[in-house]
Amino acid sequence: MSWTDNWEIDASRPVRSGGQGSVTCVIHRDTRRHGALKRLHKSSQQVGERRQRFVREISALERLAVPGVPKMLERGVDDPYAVFEWIEGCTLQEMAGGKPQSLRSSIGIVTSLAHTLKGCHGQGIVHRDIKPANVILTSQGVPYLVDFGIAWSAEHDEDLVLTAMGQELGNRFLRLPELFSDDAKRDPRSDITFLVGVLFFLLTGVAPRNLFDGNGRPPHRALGDRFPLQLVNAAEWRRLTSLFDVGFQVSADLRFQRVDDLIARLSEILSIPDAVDHAAILNTALDEYRAVRKHVDEAIDKIETSLATALNEFRSAFNPLAATHGFKGIPGRAEIVQSGRQAKLLWGLARIESELPRVFIEVLATLEGESRSDVVARMRSLHESPEFSLDLYRGPAADSTRLIEELTGATKLVLANGVRLLSRKVALGS
Repeated sequence: MSWTDNWEIDASRPVRSGGQGSVTCVIHRDTRRHGALKRLHKSSQQVGERRQRFVREISALERLAVPGVPKMLERGVDDPYAVFEWIEGCTLQEMAGGKPQSLRSSIGIVTSLAHTLKGCHGQGIVHRDIKPANVILTSQGVPYLVDFGIAWSAEHDEDLVLTAMGQELGNRFLRLPELFSDDAKRDPRSDITFLVGVLFFLLTGVAPRNLFDGNGRPPHRALGDRFPLQLVNAAEWRRLTSLFDVGFQVSADLRFQRVDDLIARLSEILSIPDAVDHAAILNTALDEYRAVRKHVDEAIDKIETSLATALNEFRSAFNPLAATHGFKGIPGRAEIVQSGRQAKLLWGLARIESELPRVFIEVLATLEGESRSDVVARMRSLHESPEFSLDLYRGPAADSTRLIEELTGATKLVLANGVRLLSRKVALGS
């Protein structure tokens, strides 16, 4: 069977050509429906490996049914070809190259792509080449992910493109270190990082290119002047830079681990109130001195130090609050314990005018997981029966800004629970 049996070329549309093949707009002879015909170049058809690779690609995509991915309408094996649903629109590269888009529309596009990506991963497909040129946006604002030419299929348990040992996969839009490693080339977290790069591109009009520059700075720090000033001064800016801090980590273990994690963060940014908090803007500006660590060991060292920093920030906020209500503050500074995995504050809460009665309270910040990718902040009582424990925050370890924000915001909650424990002790006469 040949594609010419059912289709004819639409000469009014340009042919899009790549390194191995081309995509041509065609029209069904009976229904007059448009389709996207993908074929190998004649030179590639003569190379057995390239033909086999192309057959594997269309075989994997034939059963892929995910909103946001063009459906396959027809395929041929003897003379390999595939006809996909034709998507009318422009690529994100054409739309946003050099032209920053609004925050709301950019997050809407990336959120839709994230849902599409979640469906692909759920059906065993890792794209590995997500970039603005491979996303078509319809006139209704619906993004479609295209060009699965270097994808990996779990169904076949093999790459749809064969690469030499040590050869880099991915694209020059955002180069990821794990795509140099043969063991990590199938990691779905790379696709999630590409989506973070697409968000950066939509907001700045430029490609991120690398996870860090020569000074160890991630794209949103190195190219910070490319963000529109209106966005930098917006209430959403703090949470947006927080997302990039996690999404552009050098180690995949410190980035977003699941598509749902990224979707939740995108939704959270748009939930920020419209009113501008000038204090928050100042704090964000002060936080921007941080540079991304040049390699993973330096990143983890700084994360460990940030545990104590966060607890000392909590102490600085807690002490004046306690004094206002007649209670003693925290006398010492936080200390690192458990070989850098944990920082803690320990003190006895009592009235200013008396040492007794008092209750001993501990606030801990602990790195969890084998790769130390998560941090948990927790309050608990000591020498009390029953013991009291309360989680104050759980999130990515790389996001020290958010850890400090959540801990300093929990001072009243910690004092309230400490006072309740003290009240129980007074009532029991101990």
